[in-house]
Amino acid sequence: TCTGNANAVATLPGDPCIIAYGSITLTGAQLTVGGSRPVIFLATGTAGISLDSASVISASSITGTTGAGALASCDGGAAATQKGGGCGGSFLVLGGAGGPGSGDQPTAVGVPAPALAMPAALHGGCPGGVGANNNFTTPSRGGGAVALVAHTLALGGGLVAAGGDGGYASNDDNAGGNGGGAGGMIVLDAPTITGGGELDAKGGGGGEGRGGNQPTSGAPGYYPANRFVESFGGSTFTSSGGD
Repeated sequence: TCTGNANAVATLPGDPCIIAYGSITLTGAQLTVGGSRPVIFLATGTAGISLDSASVISASSITGTTGAGALASCDGGAAATQKGGGCGGSFLVLGGAGGPGSGDQPTAVGVPAPALAMPAALHGGCPGGVGANNNFTTPSRGGGAVALVAHTLALGGGLVAAGGDGGYASNDDNAGGNGGGAGGMIVLDAPTITGGGELDAKGGGGGEGRGGNQPTSGAPGYYPANRFVESFGGSTFTSSGGD
């Protein structure tokens, strides 16, 4: 639990949680970081930070949990009406618009918030929009934010993830699916970076609308239970959410 940064001269933009050691070595580690504050892993010595191929650091939002530093809201956009689908979350690019329900006016769809400017602080992605009449009224959060800061980063094939959550389908008929949250932010900051690995900051898939069918929710942008379906929109034979 991060309660403060006693050694910080002043509060940094975004008020990150700073985990600082002389060196940080992850071997077969499965690290999940969540909450309202983004996280910085800081190695102050020359040995730096190293991750082996079995290590994962995830600041992702998954099935209702909030990745560290994901944004609670973003200004702009428009809510879905009639039976329209919610929009996808935005970040440096625009999220996807929601789809219209059967018989809807074209303007009934959820409109995403404008894309954000280049960040001046460490933070995650925007949440997705809520579909019209969807009984799941909490927006799906975007991915969180994590930074690795050191003299040397040795990436031995590990994974750093900041995926957005998938949008929920509705339990009630004549409702639009919720939009998925945007992918978050991953920062690597070092004079020397060696090796390789995976950086995964995909947005979540959109939930499927309901109109007599049994809809499915969108998959999160990082989904360790089944990574073959990451970011897919909910889909049956009758309709589908956006990937």
